[in-house]
Amino acid sequence: MKKNSYLYFFILSAIFILIDQLIKLLIIRIYPEIIIANEKIFFDIIYNGSELLMAFALIAFFIFVIREFKSEKSMNYKSITALSLIFSGGLSNLIDRLERGAVIDYLNLYFWRINLADIYILAGIIIYLIMIFKNQKKKFKSITHS
Repeated sequence: MKKNSYLYFFILSAIFILIDQLIKLLIIRIYPEIIIANEKIFFDIIYNGSELLMAFALIAFFIFVIREFKSEKSMNYKSITALSLIFSGGLSNLIDRLERGAVIDYLNLYFWRINLADIYILAGIIIYLIMIFKNQKKKFKSITHS
C-alpha cells in the first residue's frame, strides 16, 4: 500500500486544493462583498508576517506526515484522507497568503471567519483524533482481556 498511499495522498490533496481555490476564485469574482481578508492565522492568532513562523509550521507538519507514512501499520485510507485534508487546507490557505497577502474567508459564523480550507483542516483533525482514540481503545481492550 505504500506506493499507492503516496499517490492517493497527492491526488486527493490536489483535488481538495483545486476545489478550495476555485471556490475562492468564484467568490472573489461573483460575490466580492462577502470576502473577509483574514490576515490572522488559525483561531485568529495575530500573524505578523513572519516567514519564520510559517516555515516552522510547515516543517513541523511535514515531519509529522513523513513519520506517519513511515509507520505503515497506522496508514490506511482513513488516515491518509485525514492527513490530506489537513495538508490541503493548510497549503491552500498558504497559497492565499502568498498570492493575495491574506487568507480569503467567506463564511462568517459570528465568532469565526472561515473558508473551505479551514473546514478541511478541522475535519482532518477530527477524523485523525477519532482514529487515535479508537486505536487506543482497541489496545486497552487487548491488554485488559489478555
